[in-house]
Amino acid sequence: MSRWKLAAHLAGAGLALSGVYFVFKQLRVYGSGINVDSFTWVEWAALAGLVLTGCVMNLCLATAWRACLRGLGTAVSAEWALSTYGMTQLARYVPGNIFHYAGRQAVGMAAGLPARALAKASLLELAFVTFSGGLLSLISIPLMLPRISELVCLSSVASLVAVAAYLIKHFMGSAIATAFALYLAYLSLSGMTFLAVSATHNWQSVVNTDWIAICGAYIAAWLIGLLTPGAPAGLGVRELVLLYLLKGRLEGEVLIFSVLLTRIIAVLADLTSYVGALALQRWTARG
Repeated sequence: MSRWKLAAHLAGAGLALSGVYFVFKQLRVYGSGINVDSFTWVEWAALAGLVLTGCVMNLCLATAWRACLRGLGTAVSAEWALSTYGMTQLARYVPGNIFHYAGRQAVGMAAGLPARALAKASLLELAFVTFSGGLLSLISIPLMLPRISELVCLSSVASLVAVAAYLIKHFMGSAIATAFALYLAYLSLSGMTFLAVSATHNWQSVVNTDWIAICGAYIAAWLIGLLTPGAPAGLGVRELVLLYLLKGRLEGEVLIFSVLLTRIIAVLADLTSYVGALALQRWTARG
């Protein structure tokens, strides 16, 4: 193994270990705000189901990254993409909000992939999640402009998404269009996860408000957190935006509980995906 490849492997491993440290640190912080003793078996089952949903969301991201690489002329196996993405994604919790991209760049280059294609794939991911988040955030408009109905807003967003998907496929190819669809799926599931957490705690408060717009509000908060420099995984920023957008829509207790528990679910899903990626890597190496 060349010195460069060894350095790249060590850099990727170092970022992954740093991510694990910060994950457990964040779990401790978030867990202190949740009274788990009050959970019923139904709520525990719902929590487990939502963690699995979070793992599916991570699969969407990893598959989208692989599609971006394929669209850029660099084909990789599904096993390699899933294991690499799962092991490096934890680095997003490291302060700086860029180290998960750096980790994938290092691991990919160590595997012999073109540095330019890896960098472009990361840029495409950032561009598409930003663009997708911007589109889906529009469904939160009824929260600020009550005269606009949810149905009209949702129909308009669906039309914009369809046009965008057509243009992306026409100008950038089917692989990149697939990636775009997967990023949309990831963000849609994230919004629905927040809604499900809110409903689990107090379903009446969710039924009596604009539940589609609540999903949009979470996506908007996620996007702003993503674009805020130096906030690891949007820490703090996402919560602040949600408190602003949903104040008066959800009861204060429900909102704080939902924000904290959604964070815990995301962290547990990333940790589970990391363990699964390690297992997949070892299984692939044996094969």
